[in-house]
Amino acid sequence: MDLLSTVARLKTIAAFKQNVAGAAAYAQAITGGFRVVPAAFVIPLAETTLANPFGNQVVQQQFTARLGVVIAVQNKRDPLGGQATADRDALREAVFAKLLGWPPAPGFGGFEWAGGALLDLTDQVLFWQDDFTSDGVRRSV
Repeated sequence: MDLLSTVARLKTIAAFKQNVAGAAAYAQAITGGFRVVPAAFVIPLAETTLANPFGNQVVQQQFTARLGVVIAVQNKRDPLGGQATADRDALREAVFAKLLGWPPAPGFGGFEWAGGALLDLTDQVLFWQDDFTSDGVRRSV
C-alpha cells in the first residue's frame, strides 16, 4: 500500500494545516519533540492474508492491509479535556470523510474503519488512533 497517497489525501484537510506525516514523525511526537497540533500521522500496522487457493503452482492471495491514523490535538483548554475531545471528534469526522470508501492504491478496495482508541493523554496533547483496512490480492504472475 502506498502510504504517501494517504498522507497526501489527509493533507487536504484544512484543519491539519499540512501537519500530516508518517511513523518517524510520530515517534518524535510521542517523545515530546513535535509540538505542532493539530496533526495526523499515518502508520502502517499489519497485513494479514488468506491461504493461497492454488497450492504451490500459482500464488494468488487475498490480503488485508491495516494502517493507523493518529490524531494529535491540544489538551490545554480545560482541565477535563472536553475541548480536546471535541477537537478530536471534528478531526476524526474529517478523516473518515477523506478515507472511508477511498482505495489507497490501484488494486486495493476502499478503506473501511476498523476501530479507534486513545493512545496517550498528557497535559499538552491528546493522541488518538483510528485504524483503517483495505483489501487487495497479491499474484505471482
